[in-house]
Amino acid sequence: MYNHVQHGKELIIAPHHFNERVELQLNAALELLKEKGEVEEAAEALFQEAFESMHSLPPRLSELFAAGGPGRRSTTDGDRRWLAFIEKELDEFGLPLTRYRRLEHGGHPHMVKWLRDLKEQAGGIGELLDQCERTERAAHNCCANRPRFWKEEIRYMAEQLYHTLNDPCRYAVHSWTFESHGGEELHEDRAATPRLVGIDGRMKKLLSWLLYAGTRLRILSIFGSGGIGKTALAMELQRRQSQHHQTHVYHISAAVSLSKIRSFLCYIYQQITGRTIREMETADTKLLILRIRENLQPKRYFILIDDLRDASVWGIIKHVFPDNNWSSRIVITTRLGSVARSCCSDLDGIVYKLKPLNESDSTQLLMTTAFGSVKDVCLPEGSRDLILRSCNGIPLLITAFADNIKEQLQTAAPNSYGQSPGFSGRTAELHSVEEGPQLPDQVRCALTRICRDLPVELMTLLQYMRMFPRGYMFEKDYLVMKWMAKGLTHSEGEAECHFSELVDRNIFTLVLPTGEHNLDEAEPCRWQVNNLMLQFISSTTRRPAFVFTGDMLTSLEPPTIRPSSELCMPRLVALHSPEPDIQGLMHTIDWGENVRSLAVSGIVDQVPLNKFNYLVMLDLEDWKNLKDEDLLQICNSKMYLLRYLSVRKTQISKLPPQIKELCGLRTLDVSHTQISELPSQAFELDHLIKLDLRSTKIGKLSEKVVGLQKLQYLLVGGDTTLSLIKYPLSFTAALGDLACLRVLTITCSFQQCADEAYQDVWLSSVKKWRQLESLTIHCGLGSSMEFLQGLTSDPPEKLQKLKVTNGRFVSVPQWIKRLEHLSFLQITICKLAADELTILKDLPKLKSLVLGLEFIPREKIVFESEGFNELLEFSVECPVPWLTFRQGAMPKLEFLQLKLCSGPAARRDSVPSGIRNLRSITDLDLCYNQKWCHNSSSVKMTVEAVKEEVAKHRKPISLVINGTVHDVIVLQEYDYLLRRLASDFIPEI
Repeated sequence: MYNHVQHGKELIIAPHHFNERVELQLNAALELLKEKGEVEEAAEALFQEAFESMHSLPPRLSELFAAGGPGRRSTTDGDRRWLAFIEKELDEFGLPLTRYRRLEHGGHPHMVKWLRDLKEQAGGIGELLDQCERTERAAHNCCANRPRFWKEEIRYMAEQLYHTLNDPCRYAVHSWTFESHGGEELHEDRAATPRLVGIDGRMKKLLSWLLYAGTRLRILSIFGSGGIGKTALAMELQRRQSQHHQTHVYHISAAVSLSKIRSFLCYIYQQITGRTIREMETADTKLLILRIRENLQPKRYFILIDDLRDASVWGIIKHVFPDNNWSSRIVITTRLGSVARSCCSDLDGIVYKLKPLNESDSTQLLMTTAFGSVKDVCLPEGSRDLILRSCNGIPLLITAFADNIKEQLQTAAPNSYGQSPGFSGRTAELHSVEEGPQLPDQVRCALTRICRDLPVELMTLLQYMRMFPRGYMFEKDYLVMKWMAKGLTHSEGEAECHFSELVDRNIFTLVLPTGEHNLDEAEPCRWQVNNLMLQFISSTTRRPAFVFTGDMLTSLEPPTIRPSSELCMPRLVALHSPEPDIQGLMHTIDWGENVRSLAVSGIVDQVPLNKFNYLVMLDLEDWKNLKDEDLLQICNSKMYLLRYLSVRKTQISKLPPQIKELCGLRTLDVSHTQISELPSQAFELDHLIKLDLRSTKIGKLSEKVVGLQKLQYLLVGGDTTLSLIKYPLSFTAALGDLACLRVLTITCSFQQCADEAYQDVWLSSVKKWRQLESLTIHCGLGSSMEFLQGLTSDPPEKLQKLKVTNGRFVSVPQWIKRLEHLSFLQITICKLAADELTILKDLPKLKSLVLGLEFIPREKIVFESEGFNELLEFSVECPVPWLTFRQGAMPKLEFLQLKLCSGPAARRDSVPSGIRNLRSITDLDLCYNQKWCHNSSSVKMTVEAVKEEVAKHRKPISLVINGTVHDVIVLQEYDYLLRRLASDFIPEI
């Protein structure tokens, strides 16, 4: 029990204790805070030690090079090459750290391990130099031959040092941009809130829930990318709610990290009480929480928590808000779906995703903001389309451009046609936005707000995107592999999480979507980076240039590109347009010794590839002038450090036998080329992890592929698959010897699936793939996959994705229940009993389920409240989807897809029901063949039943039927509620 304490004139009343459950939760959250602080302190100490260890090595290396006097060397030419590489890496690493002597991101999850590795690497190099110095002195005294390094040892050390120094944590030592501290930016956000367009019906439904959700505390979490209008929606909900309930309203900016939780709680206390706490730094966290909670206990409150960025922050501050049975409400805005979901996990809340505006609403917002009307405007259609394409449906960006247009029009006198005489010139300026000029002030201000909270990891990845030509369209798996090859992420899983977050933030956008939701993220689809945001981030970073493009290099004077200058020596270089004198520029600034990653594309010519001695990545995708002899030159250039080589989408027709000289290669991508065969020497690349031969002229792959024992990704054949149809049985058996295989996609025929010999060999191979994480099988139509029941005793237990198309199982295979890591499953079955449904619902990590039901249910298929705890996406294809979802079923499900086909006349109750019980659902997709099923009674009943369920759901749901959005809102219920509330106004508590 806390005692009465006097602080000046303010009396602290002894608060009540928390209940036991809240006490345990709060103690766990505070313990996490304490552990994070200890980790950051340890990281800071390690940083200083590692920096000092690394800083002492370059002078010793310089002395070693100079040892022996004129004409004498203590090392061989090969040794000197690797020692020089080590010296350059240490110099390049140490220079920025002389400016950043304090660690800013000690809480980075991998920081402590990285710093320990750095310290260990420095120690290893120091010991090697000690040994050399000792033997040097001994040799000098005895007049013996001078010592030699072992070439393999020094080369291995150089490689290890490079990858340690270029760990992603390197870029987390110091911020790319300034950090927000919470509270101070809310007023600016309110003043610049974009207008709400296109969501009136959905807003009314959210409001009706806030008004009519009972007396318990309720939480609404709104998430979406920066600038999309989350705060505007939340404030409008608060304004409309206050017209019916008088409440205590508080606005809290939550743009803080966990390390600042104490000052944040003081800020909350000040917002709620209007008083300050003098002893902020020494205030007890629990006491602060109890004081705020006690102040709110007797009130009906409405609290807007704006821009929450960290779920762990919510884990502490949620205990501030009492569930006092006064119809109190909390609305949270955040940019991260994971944070939004965590805020609603304890209470019966709503998670609502705010999406970008469609083209029609974007046009309306632009025109009405700039001109006051959609009609009779002077903005050329081409300029309008360019602006809208750049903004990607983000209201804040659209209004920023509109404000810029309005300002331009106001500064010029209108002509006789009512148009600004100089607007055509300004239109050209708008067109040039995509070409990289100075952005308008209004747009820069908007982008500052959108990008201000980007984590250092995402900032680094976005800077790397400048390696690609403007407008570059990429596939997810290609980009992830490039990030990993460059060392920008620690693992594939981490890279995919970063990719998803960039999609959520609307920085990566899908190109030409088909309108049909694709649950399988691994299927090829193209993405594009928002060039407006990329240009802004690149222009505002406080760091030296991260990626050098050709035009940047030619515009710089050679003396400015030196290690001691603010612009470091180029390490990542991208050449996408012809430069007048590449060879002369290389000679002047000595690229070859410093560049580690090189990208060339387009019609660039005369790039002396053999001069780049220390390349780690060489990306020549879509280089029009690449010839076979250029590839031979690369192989003969002793690029021992090269780990990634891509000649994708080039005219290369032959892979030379000298490819084996690239002995450190991990990724070889020759997809979409004219290559018709692989030389046998390609199978001597012992370290190869990924071999991509898709869309080449290679008819068959040699069984020598089994020599690539470290191979994890084998991509052969058409765009997506290795077809076993044209291979002998022995090849399938040989594949089983690739013990490290992690990802495999194959095609097999109906006859192969029915052949017992093939079945036995196939089962034997699958059982050997103990590391397999993704298996996709495209079968002949109607193939029986029952032979895979032979995996019951020994399934590939690390499998995360299993996809079988066209083939079918009689029932859910029993061995699937042993796949504890499975997150994606697509199968077709001919019956589904209750115990088989249990297999699926008990899979602990299942996030996406695509289920084909090749039967007409005789009774409803019931999804109970237990199970499917992690499922986010569920797709069902069935003649009659007689599905029932009980209260609490699939608690995290966000996307539901029903694929219908014309079945026999069904009972009126054999339709989907209980969709209103899916509390997290945001999108529902109905698909059927309009030509064949338009008049089907069962399809009509299903569509009407789904619309009714969507209308009765407590939150807005995006309903798409055959690619067309249907806005289903029961406004009659909303209007009735408002009339009832108006006649029974609830006074302030």
